Amino acid sequence: MSASEILSASGRWILILKPNIIRKVLAANIQGFLQVRLTVFSLPHARQVWMLFQSLQHLFNLSQHSTMVLRAENLQKKYDRRCIFEQLSFELRLGDSLAIQGANGSGKSTLMRLLAGVSTPTQGRITYLRHGQALEKTEQIRYIGFVAPYLQFYDDLTGLENVLFSLRAKGITPNLHQVESLFEHFALATACRKFVRTYSSGMTQRLRFVHAFAAAPIVYLLDEPTVTLDRHGIALLWDYVAQQRPNIILIVASNDADDIAQCQHRLCIEDFKPKVIYA
Repeated sequence: MSASEILSASGRWILILKPNIIRKVLAANIQGFLQVRLTVFSLPHARQVWMLFQSLQHLFNLSQHSTMVLRAENLQKKYDRRCIFEQLSFELRLGDSLAIQGANGSGKSTLMRLLAGVSTPTQGRITYLRHGQALEKTEQIRYIGFVAPYLQFYDDLTGLENVLFSLRAKGITPNLHQVESLFEHFALATACRKFVRTYSSGMTQRLRFVHAFAAAPIVYLLDEPTVTLDRHGIALLWDYVAQQRPNIILIVASNDADDIAQCQHRLCIEDFKPKVIYA
């Protein structure tokens, strides 16, 4: 997938800029933070109002991940006349995890692209519900962390610059401390300031994790997440995922037994291929 495809998936059309221009954009407000403020004037119960506000703000923060439902209904995907799968349905809630299995070329990555919103089903629909309300596609991107081997970066930007630019493309103000903590967790604290063209395949895959998780998503879509990783890289991934449960929905497309073991439920994509009846 090209950089332009990745960025257009955020629901915004963005010019593909030269690396030096991107750096200027990032430098303009690299440490901006969104803060909620309340000014209490000389009210008889100013202290009580302030305490109530703090309590409500705390409850809001706790409830940010309180409800999320991912619903796939009667999905079908065709390429020309070839039907990849059909009548595929499932529903997942916070704390749920699903492993998608199937032979190479069976449609695992196709389904993951549909769930990520970078492709559309031929029939059926995918709905993301927050607090019972269906999210528009432009809103969904903020809650999805998508990892796939074919997602590419700007080679002439550093790892950190790639992640920060992607966050801004989604309309998210970067939390630099949070981003740097992710780089540290995935053993890229030093490499994050090096050009991506110098990265090994394993480092690039770990950068994909930082890129996907930097926006604090709720839905983790991991397509063949460990294929280029050594044991240490695999451990870093699943340790991080374990820390986020039960506040996420996890979907893993893989045939690796250890990857599949991370999930409660199984879905074999080949079970949803069209049935051929011979006379």
